[in-house]
Amino acid sequence: MTSDVWSQEQLSHVESIRQLKARYFRLMDMKLWNQMSEVFALDIACDYRGAGTDPVTGFSAVLDATEAILRGLPAAVAALMGGSARDRHRPRRA
Repeated sequence: MTSDVWSQEQLSHVESIRQLKARYFRLMDMKLWNQMSEVFALDIACDYRGAGTDPVTGFSAVLDATEAILRGLPAAVAALMGGSARDRHRPRRA
């Protein structure tokens, strides 16, 4: 039978993960890309092949690939929806 009681060490690990997650989402929300090194290892590897880039390794390479994808996002959305993404809130004229 396993115990549902967590040790102080387990609780400390959970709290550390919670704080890391909060830092990650704050940096994402504020678009502070260069500070993402606070939440990722410098030897991070990322695979964005579905978004048109090859897999990359290293924080700087991942940052460059992410920024390239984000720059191309408005055009990709516009192509999928027809027209500019900025015009989506306007009603179409008959």
